[in-house]
Amino acid sequence: MSISDVVNKVVSLYKNNKVVSVNANAVASGLPALLVASSASYCMDNLGCDAETIAIGAAAVDYVAYLGLQGALYYQGNHQSYSGSVGRKKLRKELMHLYTSELPANVLYYSMQGPLHYVLMNHDLNAAVANQLAWVASIAVERVVHTFIGWKTGLFKQKDN
Repeated sequence: MSISDVVNKVVSLYKNNKVVSVNANAVASGLPALLVASSASYCMDNLGCDAETIAIGAAAVDYVAYLGLQGALYYQGNHQSYSGSVGRKKLRKELMHLYTSELPANVLYYSMQGPLHYVLMNHDLNAAVANQLAWVASIAVERVVHTFIGWKTGLFKQKDN
């Protein structure tokens, strides 16, 4: 099997399986958001902020960056079906469904990520490294919970367009 065959299979799986595409988008959104939040953690640490402020500030930065990136990726993956005013209404509806189904998982994620970030900083880890380790642990749990909720709410139902 060649590399192009593998790439074609991955692209096909992404395009044809909503569970894969939504979770891939979430992780792909989370990684740049993580870099931004880790940079914010590092800066706040260098400014002498306490661990609580760093954990809360990094979580806020992460959340704003994550939602924006996730929405952009969702649109990019589905933009052909969002032309005109009807398409914009459909996009708003689908993004609200995505974000609403993700809300409980995000509450779980941030209730884990912030405290874990704080605990890791108090064990002499650099603020940015603590943020990254907390992200890895928290995103794994959050993706499982969101996928379960998505199945239960119909987010992953394949639609015939």
